[in-house]
Amino acid sequence: MVGVSLAFVGITLILNGMVGLKNWNKKDLFLINILTGSLIAIFNIYALVTNVVPSHNIHYFGALLFAFTNFFVAIYAVMNVDKRSFGWFCLFATLCAIAIGIYLLVTGVTFAGVMWLVWSLIWLFAFFGYAISEKFEIGASIMFIIQGVITTLTLGFLIMTNVFTLY
Repeated sequence: MVGVSLAFVGITLILNGMVGLKNWNKKDLFLINILTGSLIAIFNIYALVTNVVPSHNIHYFGALLFAFTNFFVAIYAVMNVDKRSFGWFCLFATLCAIAIGIYLLVTGVTFAGVMWLVWSLIWLFAFFGYAISEKFEIGASIMFIIQGVITTLTLGFLIMTNVFTLY
């Protein structure tokens, strides 16, 4: 589940970043963001409801932050919604990702903790780009692409091929 979700998050981050850099039609983001958000939401809500691994509830919550981010981007892409509200959601997600990262570090899940701290930068850059100033949108788009390639798509494939594990 984790590897598949991360790979789709990576693809989606890369596409979101490219649309931001190239000023392509944002409506093109709707389908990939809805599909990725739905995939992540279904996987993680199922895991929470069935209590698959209770000690991973913090991971499921964090994954749902990604899902709701994708839903927000999809809605933003097709509706005339003020992007500042998305930016402020990203600040909340940044703080949650930092808390998750610190919790995992303290409990000895070092790599996952570091990854959550790194992923917090995705939302932090989005906060600056969408809530603070449009001047930061290019930086946010670049961050989406870098994180999409390195920390989600590549990591997702490594997890799916059993080369690496997150937990």
